[in-house]
Amino acid sequence: MSPLTVAEEHAFWLNILLDHAVFVRDFLSPAEKDYVRRANHFIREFEEMIHRLHEEGASAQFAAQSLQLAENYYQFEGHLQALRIKNEIVIDLTPTYLIGTLNENEEYIRLCQKWSQGQTPTMLSTPKLLNLWLDDMLGHALLLVNILDPIEMVMIQKTTRLVDAYEKYKLKNSAIQKYLRFMPTFPGENRFTYEIAETTIAFNNWVDEVIHMFQHDEVLSRTTLPFLEHHLPESCYFLLHLAQRNPRVNALGKTSQSREILTRYITRFQ
Repeated sequence: MSPLTVAEEHAFWLNILLDHAVFVRDFLSPAEKDYVRRANHFIREFEEMIHRLHEEGASAQFAAQSLQLAENYYQFEGHLQALRIKNEIVIDLTPTYLIGTLNENEEYIRLCQKWSQGQTPTMLSTPKLLNLWLDDMLGHALLLVNILDPIEMVMIQKTTRLVDAYEKYKLKNSAIQKYLRFMPTFPGENRFTYEIAETTIAFNNWVDEVIHMFQHDEVLSRTTLPFLEHHLPESCYFLLHLAQRNPRVNALGKTSQSREILTRYITRFQ
């Protein structure tokens, strides 16, 4: 069972996909008029679904309609990714960036498929949860390195240490999945997820600091405030799911703060 209600899960994922559509729209060249138009169409569709959720609540019918929207957007981003790989579109997003957003979309599709049938989705195993969100955390750290002005070398070095940590976590998680072929559980799982939670909290604190600097014109970059802020709800969602699996993560004292950040995010259009 998720630490969020079904309605909260819908609100989280729809807001995430809305942000992704906004980023696609913002990073497309104005010359790509058709794709800008289609991105704006999805933005309106996600906004409408979020408002409907707040007014009507979650239901199997709502999940079926959200599923269709998520699948349509998945195909749109996948098409953009293929065009970007072949250099047939002008968009300031890389193919690998879109791997991360497509992975997240796949998870919402998985959930909606069960909700639309009136069923409760199975909870991801810890290694599969880590597959999804370690990719995301690593991607965010790499993006932060990439969007900082090269003159911000101290900030880049600090962020690069986070890149290094998440790369090592991904490598270990890959090995753990192979260990689990011949044993039901991995004895060091709680220690591993605790370490990941510690790093993710440190990353959140760093992003908070960067956001503060951005708001006060104290950092040189080529990004936008929403792009920076998008990290926080995703990492807080990850931390809540880690805490659900490992009670020791609650001892870090950030679970309630993560819940507050997530609640503000998923109710931002109410």
